[in-house]
Amino acid sequence: MPEDGVSPGVRTPATRDRRAALWLAAVALGAAVLLAGCGRARDTVESVAERRPFTVPSASMEPTIKRDQRIWARPLTGAVERGMIVLSSSAKYPGELHVRRVVGLPGEVLFSRKGAVYVAGEALDEPYLAPGTYTSAFGPLRLGADQYFLMGDARENSNDSRRQGPVPRSAITMVVETR
Repeated sequence: MPEDGVSPGVRTPATRDRRAALWLAAVALGAAVLLAGCGRARDTVESVAERRPFTVPSASMEPTIKRDQRIWARPLTGAVERGMIVLSSSAKYPGELHVRRVVGLPGEVLFSRKGAVYVAGEALDEPYLAPGTYTSAFGPLRLGADQYFLMGDARENSNDSRRQGPVPRSAITMVVETR
């Protein structure tokens, strides 16, 4: 017989209270974990449900994305980050979405010299470019508080921010999912 004088399996008010307290604690912990995970689960389900396929009609993003390649994109709801591949609209080409890479962020000063892009006077590391890619000269250009500089990876085949100017955040509508 245990020290408390009660045989195992015998329910006393004290053991019932202890079990009830443990059960309530387990249920509360489970509910907290479930609620904490629901936001992420909902975001995942929604982002999968909102994914859309696109076929890229040009070579402006080669070698990363080939001409006529099918890509998947989802709505961009968070921050825009350098290096992201995004879809944006353009006032110059209404109804069209353009696939470009984010190169410059709000408030930054960009320019290109001798084939390289510089941000705040430092050469930008662009490992996604094909060897020997040359970026035509532009700038210097200071981006406004809500402006982004978008460029294609195939710099010689891309009608991007070098020609069309910076893009406002409101025009950046989707982010390409990594393959």
